Amino acid sequence: MSVAATATISPASRVQGRLTVPGDKSISHRYALLAALYDRRGWHSYAQAEIKAAIRLDPNDQLSKKLHRKILTSQAYRQSA
Repeated sequence: MSVAATATISPASRVQGRLTVPGDKSISHRYALLAALYDRRGWHSYAQAEIKAAIRLDPNDQLSKKLHRKILTSQAYRQSA
């Protein structure tokens, strides 16, 4: 169970910083699984598009990273053959 942090922000003339919102794992996993299915069927452009969407949704998702490497490696292999 995660604990949400709360903050009170008073009006300011300038705000600076970076905010990172965690990705939604269930959606990024679905994109990654679709990418794997597309790659297996030979629909490589669809696979690449889906895995890129998964990475955009959650850049730290290990499944997406693994499939991304696999899809890019297999595509490079097919292009060189």
